[in-house]
Amino acid sequence: GRYARALAIGEEGVRLLRDSGVPHFLSGMEHVMASTYLRLGRPELAGRYLPEIAGCAPALSRALRMAKRAVHAAALGEAALSSFDAALVCFDGASAALPSMVRWRIVLDRAPHARPEQTLEEARQCAEWAAGAEHLALERRARMTELQALLALGSIEAAADLAGRLQEACAPGWEASDFDRVELWTAVVQAWDRVGRVRDAGRLAATGAAWIDRCARDEVPEAFVESYLRMHAAIRSRAKRGR
Repeated sequence: GRYARALAIGEEGVRLLRDSGVPHFLSGMEHVMASTYLRLGRPELAGRYLPEIAGCAPALSRALRMAKRAVHAAALGEAALSSFDAALVCFDGASAALPSMVRWRIVLDRAPHARPEQTLEEARQCAEWAAGAEHLALERRARMTELQALLALGSIEAAADLAGRLQEACAPGWEASDFDRVELWTAVVQAWDRVGRVRDAGRLAATGAAWIDRCARDEVPEAFVESYLRMHAAIRSRAKRGR
């Protein structure tokens, strides 16, 4: 949530790497900048860091750039599923040795645009892989995606059970390196509300809203406060309704 610092460091990093002649490192820093602007609710600024990448670039670089451009397109309200699928093609055939963790991250990025049945199956597969690889952050993100799919499918009891197991990951002090913790809080709050655990939903919504408001006050540049708060309007609104 240290957005002002992330923007300052990222901008300097992009400047230095553009002069370094190391395009792979540059594209990685551009993705960090794009992700930061997307989390601040400013996709039009994120797009400045996502030019098309050369077809001769390494498969990993092409996959990551196509996936990030798909996330950006979705934020602008454009169709994105085919772009995610194109990114995943980079892992086929001769490129099968590309890191599994990267492939799974792209699969989870695609989840909101796929059928919930497909999302549920893939999220569970990802969680199993991540658990075996001892990648806690990716496993929790996969379980969050599983929770969202269960809610979309109306599997409320299973969603409530999983929400209970995700409670630990909702602690404000836990650093969510692979995803926006507010997305997790929102999914768990929805699960609690759907099964009638209104008090639990209200408490967690209040925790999330307080964290968002603190970030807006202390960590978000003034020019982006309005868009940042608008990004998280749902959980802040739920917190105002109380328990």
